[in-house]
Amino acid sequence: MFIDPGESRQFPDRSAQLRLSVLLRTYQGDYHTDSFELDRLVKQIRRGDEHIWFWGAPDQVSTARAELRRHRGAAIPDLALGTVTVLSAEHEFGPGHGELCRSGSVDRNVGAVAAILHRMVGYHSGADREVHDRYHTLLLAARNRATVPPVRGGEAVQHIHCTHVQSRYWGIVPFYVMQGGVLECTELRESNRDPSELGAALSTSGTWWFADPDDAAFAEALTRLNVAAGIDTQVCVSRTQPSDTKSLLIAPPRAELMPTNHTTVRAARVDESDAPVRPFPEAIRAAESLGSCTVAAQLPLDDPARTADQAWLARRGYTLTAISPPKRSWQVVADVRHETVSSPTGVWCRVRRGLSVVPPYYLDRADLDPDETTLLEQLRSRLAAIHTHP
Repeated sequence: MFIDPGESRQFPDRSAQLRLSVLLRTYQGDYHTDSFELDRLVKQIRRGDEHIWFWGAPDQVSTARAELRRHRGAAIPDLALGTVTVLSAEHEFGPGHGELCRSGSVDRNVGAVAAILHRMVGYHSGADREVHDRYHTLLLAARNRATVPPVRGGEAVQHIHCTHVQSRYWGIVPFYVMQGGVLECTELRESNRDPSELGAALSTSGTWWFADPDDAAFAEALTRLNVAAGIDTQVCVSRTQPSDTKSLLIAPPRAELMPTNHTTVRAARVDESDAPVRPFPEAIRAAESLGSCTVAAQLPLDDPARTADQAWLARRGYTLTAISPPKRSWQVVADVRHETVSSPTGVWCRVRRGLSVVPPYYLDRADLDPDETTLLEQLRSRLAAIHTHP
């Protein structure tokens, strides 16, 4: 009932085609992620930067196996399958981060719970050795909009992650225009290979610095929700002008994907001296000129000097919508084990004017515990602010 990445990787052309067939039918043809440029995607699959799963009833999986072995030009039949991909997110989020993405299903037999748990058990147990050894964290932008026929919402996926997977919720990343031409307020969720490492990294992460006390309260609320512990936050603005930190702009690979996908600006890493880096304000302005649905600025929270950048972003209409917590872990690349350290990072977002934004289905709930209620109040104000840029 499953085709795992070890098998799909043997047939990268057909796997990418079969995945696209499932995704287009899941979203009724209204699907706009980076899943179309087959030649480039095949190279990523071959080198192990994309891992693709399929699931479905035994007869559908048997037919899919036969289809994977056919030549690239053969037509893909409409099989009742589900699919998901783990894609390297290391360029955007740092070494050891993988992204669960390109997910959709027209299967009505295996079901989402079994499929998701099959994948996550393989990751956590080490049975799926490649994904387990390379990624200390699997993150995803989880859908959470309400179902409004004919659009299937994210209530079921959100419930599965809360109840079964127990991934951690670190805020909102409005990164994608989805079915119906609306921007969905997808959740930044993270599942850690070894959850104890998260607690250890948080306990030694030192002070987190903010320009806005409300942003500090948001970070504190997220941390209490996830690990039932506090963090040390301080509020200051280090200077009046933004820093000239060398920064990298990460944009969708094709111009036609720009209006429906996000761009990211982050600090350049030591090993990226040959990359096209530019000073932070210049990188932000360049990102804003591209016409993506959202510009996301990642700033380290353990560096008080970057509080000036937080304040500058706020003046340009950016809102802190998510936190990626610190990590101290390891990964194996080319059979060599490396230690990895990630700083706590804030994600400030600005949405392109004119977009219709769909909120989470739970935004108006009033039956939550105190920690959830505090966070939800923060979330309401932040989602109300994402359109108020100049």
